[in-house]
Amino acid sequence: MSFQGKINIERGIPYYPKAEEKLLKAFDMTNTPNHKQLQADIAAALSSLYNSMELNKKAVHYAKLNISLRNDTAQHYRAFLLLGDAYFKAGLYDSATLYINKSLSSTGYGTQASAYMRLAEIAKVQGDLDKSLEFTKKHTLYLDSLHLAKQSNDILIAEKEVAKQQYTNNLGHQNKKLHILIIVSVLLICITGIVYAVLRRSQQKAHHIEQEQSLLEKEKQDLQQKYIQLKNELT
Repeated sequence: MSFQGKINIERGIPYYPKAEEKLLKAFDMTNTPNHKQLQADIAAALSSLYNSMELNKKAVHYAKLNISLRNDTAQHYRAFLLLGDAYFKAGLYDSATLYINKSLSSTGYGTQASAYMRLAEIAKVQGDLDKSLEFTKKHTLYLDSLHLAKQSNDILIAEKEVAKQQYTNNLGHQNKKLHILIIVSVLLICITGIVYAVLRRSQQKAHHIEQEQSLLEKEKQDLQQKYIQLKNELT
């Protein structure tokens, strides 16, 4: 339901009432200790929605709830920025500056860039153009850092994809070599078996012939002895 609410926010002003309805229902449904993180996200979405609808008190209320529901310190910085933004929209510049400055402790370039942009706007509204210019420069600096970090991350992802593809290709090549090796090994075993069977059969056949020749030689010797014996008897 919270997802539907966020989609309606993205669809524009005519869908804000529908988004509010969905998000409020989702907020009530997640009002349990086990869903604090999800409820904090919904509170943040409601604060942003009410900022867009110029309902400043509600925007501040849900931005405060967003902070109170957070356990992760890193996420507090974005929550501080959201509350500072709500105070800015309400015209409470001191409170806005207080919470936006808290968000500057974030290590995220995106959070810092957004914070300095809002501080530049506050300084401009208050007539401090020098400070506004200083904050604008810092906003640009962190925005550039954000883009560089994104590019570096994109390059890292691309390098990982290339390494993954190379590993996959090498693995496929190794598997192919292994398959060829297995096939060759099986063929060698089969050929060896056939040769052994042929040699075994040849040996058996040679042994059989040798036995027959031995028997024939014995019979020949017996006949010769009988012939000599018979000849002696006749003389």
